[in-house]
Amino acid sequence: MGTNLFQNMPKNLAVIYRLPRTPQVVTPRTLTPGGPIGLFVDGVMMFDGRDTFSVSSPSGAESPMGLGIWNRDAYVNESQSFDPGLAHQPPSGQYHYHANPPALRFLLGDNVNFNPVTKYYSENTSPTNLQHSPILGWVRDGFPIYGPYGYAVSTNAGSGVRRMISGFVPRNTGTAGVSTRTTLPAWAQRAQSRTTLTAAQYGPAVSGTYPLGRYLEDNDYLGDLGFRQGVDYDLDEYNCRFCVTPEFPGGTNAYFVCISSNGAPVFPYNIGRQFFGNPSGNTVSSISEGVTTNFVGGPKTSLLLNVPSRNASPGDVTLTWSSVDGGTYRVDTTPNFSSWTAIRTNLPVAQTNFPTPSVLSSFIETAAAQGGATNRFYRIVRTGLATYDSTGF
Repeated sequence: MGTNLFQNMPKNLAVIYRLPRTPQVVTPRTLTPGGPIGLFVDGVMMFDGRDTFSVSSPSGAESPMGLGIWNRDAYVNESQSFDPGLAHQPPSGQYHYHANPPALRFLLGDNVNFNPVTKYYSENTSPTNLQHSPILGWVRDGFPIYGPYGYAVSTNAGSGVRRMISGFVPRNTGTAGVSTRTTLPAWAQRAQSRTTLTAAQYGPAVSGTYPLGRYLEDNDYLGDLGFRQGVDYDLDEYNCRFCVTPEFPGGTNAYFVCISSNGAPVFPYNIGRQFFGNPSGNTVSSISEGVTTNFVGGPKTSLLLNVPSRNASPGDVTLTWSSVDGGTYRVDTTPNFSSWTAIRTNLPVAQTNFPTPSVLSSFIETAAAQGGATNRFYRIVRTGLATYDSTGF
């Protein structure tokens, strides 16, 4: 979405993303880099919780080439440039999420409402039958990321489903160094491999210009404050936990999206500042081994005609088939396969309301139009297709 706040448009980058099938937990952990750290199932890239700026001097100067010690929080500082799906894109056009992706979650049925008038999403805060969140994507280390809802007891699928609780809270004025940003929280010390800061590495004092929460390092990890994972909170400093899920009944390490009770994103959003496993996944230029293609979409979507349905009275026949947005179709019929007759041409794709466009088109041939035929066979032919971006197809 291009706006005055973010004057870029998403681009088709046509990348191939490779993920490890057997994730490996390693130490020491690896910091998340700038750019993609994973891929969501809708093809949108996952970025970490930072924007591109960090503090470059104690005065509060910030730049893309800052010191990387006090890192600006993307959701706090850039959310005005997010579209209704809470995603945006830099000049490169690489569309990505930093936090909770409500549009994707809506498409996957993960407890999100959509208002077709305002085009905005909201959390369903009064669910009648809360289900475990689906897998939303995969992080570069090969571990899945789920929506906000998991089993109440990590190893018990019968324990009920509830919202996962972040392991982080804002640093308060009772924590040493918060008001002056002269010390890092313990988790950031571990992640950055630094225990003390020089005066040149201090961040700006907390103020109206630099409020608490502006930087990732304005948050404390509850595990460093005497609280216990699995009792007081669910997710560790990597935003991960070992648990059973519908897809992994034997258990897996998994990340979970963090939101508040009203659906607002909360730190650390998708994953923490470090990967839990070895981030060996990344984009690749080609696929060197044999693979199985599980889905082909866009202009290469297969045209499949479902079994025709005929009602007993008055005898109308309903045809439905898979279709492509921007395509037009012709319906042919024959009594004996010796010749075909077109009975409808340039039939457009049927559409339903956004964001669930139909993937099926349909046509009804009335009993009167059949002319009393005793044998009648049908075929569908695509006659036209709107111009597609051919990159990647």
